[in-house]
Amino acid sequence: MKVQFVFLPLLLALLTGCASGKADGQPFPPAPYEPATTIRNIRQYQTSLNTYTFTTGDGRTINVFYGIPVNDISVSKVLFVMHGTSRDADRYAESFLYLTETENIIIIAPEFTREQFPNPEYQRIGIAGNINNPEKWTSKIIDDIYLDFCSRFNVPVGKYIMYGHSAGSQFTLRSVMFCESDYLDYAIAANAGTYTFPDDRYNYEYGIKNLVPYHRDLINRNFGRRLYILTGNQDIDPDHPDLTRSEAADRQGIQRHERALNFFQACRDYCTRNNIPFNWDIMIMDGVGHSRSPTRPYVIDIITGRYGGFDEN
Repeated sequence: MKVQFVFLPLLLALLTGCASGKADGQPFPPAPYEPATTIRNIRQYQTSLNTYTFTTGDGRTINVFYGIPVNDISVSKVLFVMHGTSRDADRYAESFLYLTETENIIIIAPEFTREQFPNPEYQRIGIAGNINNPEKWTSKIIDDIYLDFCSRFNVPVGKYIMYGHSAGSQFTLRSVMFCESDYLDYAIAANAGTYTFPDDRYNYEYGIKNLVPYHRDLINRNFGRRLYILTGNQDIDPDHPDLTRSEAADRQGIQRHERALNFFQACRDYCTRNNIPFNWDIMIMDGVGHSRSPTRPYVIDIITGRYGGFDEN
């Protein structure tokens, strides 16, 4: 089944040859990626899911679900798993928990409840109303949780990976675009519903017009950070109940897969025009709709190095 809708700017760019390649010169859009990882029966593994409560600097509480390998954690990777709009961090953590045994990966899944972190503070990381005060942006809390976790469980402080799906993907994408972190290694964002385009005609959340007077240099630098955008080529339902539909949102496309392609192209073209390093990649997940479980083989291929989309040098 082919994608049913094509956003006009992307179609025109492809027809005229403007969309000539990805950051690495490969054709755009790329062919669907075939994952090497096969998801095993996760019920055979024994790692238990644990939880504790983290208190933010302003007194809000976050349940942190986690799993720690029984092997040498001094060499473990750390994966933050960001939940979607259902705010079910425990289920997100459980779906990746077996990696503690198979890949020696620490799993951390913070739960941002709707009561304490409404959508503007979670999916849009609290930038609106705090444009010139990044210390109040929600994404800063991830670094705080990471450092607290390392202290609690004697994990060496190093770098972490962030993965988010759907609403969690929006959190992840905007964290990469607009925040600074000494601890984020790279991020994986799958099947986001809306994006913040590098377009100074529109204000945040859909553009950067009201952000660039304060954060232009930071935004430009962050295109050099390592980010994988994952999009299912069957995530094409324009009437999906969790998909934002409005005039502003529909400028990006009328379904998620279309929006992902348009966003990646817009970011790549922005970097080309401004001579900015662009270290982002896009992966097409063949046959995948708007579901987190089918994204796991793609995510694991990236984390384990089975996917060679980037030049690691």
